Amino acid sequence: AQASEAFVGIPGIRFVFYDVTGADSAAIRAAIDAARPADPRDRATSYDAATDWTMRWRWRVDARGRCDLSTTRVTFAATVTLPRLTGVVADSVQAAWDRYRTALDRHEAAHARYAYDHRGEVAAAIAGATCATADAAAQDALRRIVAHDRAYDVATRHGQEEGAVFP
Repeated sequence: AQASEAFVGIPGIRFVFYDVTGADSAAIRAAIDAARPADPRDRATSYDAATDWTMRWRWRVDARGRCDLSTTRVTFAATVTLPRLTGVVADSVQAAWDRYRTALDRHEAAHARYAYDHRGEVAAAIAGATCATADAAAQDALRRIVAHDRAYDVATRHGQEEGAVFP
């Protein structure tokens, strides 16, 4: 099993899968609960899937140590951790799994896509700063993107409102 087309057009994504198995939906749910990843922004909680994205920025510095913020480059990378069903299950269980994974993929892709699509805000914050304040400006822009991530999870109950529920 691999990630769905929900992630198409988002570069820099690495997928990690954790295998779950079970004879029925309840056993599969128990396997998910036992193996699911910690939230990358709050290690005390875990969810069925996780998207851990990062942005990095840099600019040129000349031989005299002067920075040139016009050369700023912002890069994006994400690691998406998803469950993978192994083994053979009844058709009805497989159909429920497929619906769940489609919704889960869409939810996790929305996290990655928002961050990727808003990386320009980090670059703009740097462009509007001075060499001394550029990193702090980038961090402020990044905090706003992270705040959106958190609000999105609250609004969707970590994807449950979007159908990411199994069984």
